[in-house]
Amino acid sequence: MILRLMTLNLRFENEGDIEHPWEKRKHIIRELILESQPDILGTQEGRLRQLAYLEMFLGDYEVKMPKRTLDPLSQYPTLFIKNRFWVKRSEEFWLSKTPSVHLSMDWDSAFPRMISWAHIGTGCLPEGIIVGVTHLDNKGVLARQRQAEIISRWAQGINGTVLLMGDFNEGAKGEVHRIFLEAGFFDTWEVLGGKEGIEAFSYHGFSGEGKLGRIDWILIRQSGSLQVRVLDGGFLKLKGDVYPSDHFPYTVSLEISPKTSVDQHGERV
Repeated sequence: MILRLMTLNLRFENEGDIEHPWEKRKHIIRELILESQPDILGTQEGRLRQLAYLEMFLGDYEVKMPKRTLDPLSQYPTLFIKNRFWVKRSEEFWLSKTPSVHLSMDWDSAFPRMISWAHIGTGCLPEGIIVGVTHLDNKGVLARQRQAEIISRWAQGINGTVLLMGDFNEGAKGEVHRIFLEAGFFDTWEVLGGKEGIEAFSYHGFSGEGKLGRIDWILIRQSGSLQVRVLDGGFLKLKGDVYPSDHFPYTVSLEISPKTSVDQHGERV
């Protein structure tokens, strides 16, 4: 099965964005998604009104907000899943010492952070896979590391394939990246042979010119009976008077298939 993923920081609806307000950007984001047609879309920074707009105009997608406390000021990482998939289970938890407590945060985290995930599948993928979206803290160095450790422990407890996307707010050669790789994840950009120069910087601050580093990733952890092959991917760098976001969206296409083994005669079984 071919699966296309997109991670997209929406840039939260903010009265301070005079030149790039949500009202000017929302139709561009909608058209970007409809044109790219990801099977799984993971967004960050979405406030309730933004998520409601996308839910209304992305009719082929189901937005997953499991057991979420509907707080209009919070910025949520959120999954949009094509309707052709079944969703067996979906959950979310805060990246803190008290993960079930709404808006909880610890260490030096500047904002509450969370992960939202779902167990999805289709008729040709009856075992299903886990897809997750997250957004680590933008200021707290220790918080980012602890948040990465929480997610890594969660993923290591899953006997199955985990696809994790998000805004990790740290360059790909930092401690957070190392934590995920040591937990068994691999980075799709690295598998594709992507380089770490300015062309891969994913935050641009509505300038179109990359800044800070490659902070938006799609990571994969393989376990269970499935294997994942990364086919292609890259950053969508749209130009125009109004950018859809202050981040470049990142997309990958994956081939997911049953693992094969070789018997004593050299035949695949």
